[in-house]
Amino acid sequence: MDASASTHVSRERHTFSKAERLCSRSRIGLLFAEGRSRASFPVKAIWLSADEPGPFPVRVAFAVPKSRFKRAVHRNRIKRQLREAWREAKPAVYAALERQHLELVLLYQGKRLPAYAELTAALAQILPVIVAEAQALANRSSPISSDSPKGHDAGKESEADDAREPNEP
Repeated sequence: MDASASTHVSRERHTFSKAERLCSRSRIGLLFAEGRSRASFPVKAIWLSADEPGPFPVRVAFAVPKSRFKRAVHRNRIKRQLREAWREAKPAVYAALERQHLELVLLYQGKRLPAYAELTAALAQILPVIVAEAQALANRSSPISSDSPKGHDAGKESEADDAREPNEP
């Protein structure tokens, strides 16, 4: 019975469920309009912090431009490969994001059908950078003290101003 429970947990962790997909056209449009981006050829990642937390730390959409791949078969193949590369990389991303929630679009920018290894290598370069930026952004936006509007730097500025006043003529 323990073996089946451990199998279930590991399988659950490595799936890509419907709740993890970013499907809202308005949210995707907002990502393209206001999102931050990082690229590692042939993949570009566009991301934003999520407004409302969901059951998963990251919601993802995949895109392949029709202008570069006219045949749907080729676009779908690339999206399948991107989904699989994300599915394998996401446990590390989920572990690194503590209580943050992101929305992410992975956009394929190459002009030829990629090898799966190219996509996994590109994601391995992009995802740690995105996680680090998201953590830095979350740390900057959370104020240290709630009584000060400028956060932890407000007290330092007023002390410096007080120290300068007696020296002025």
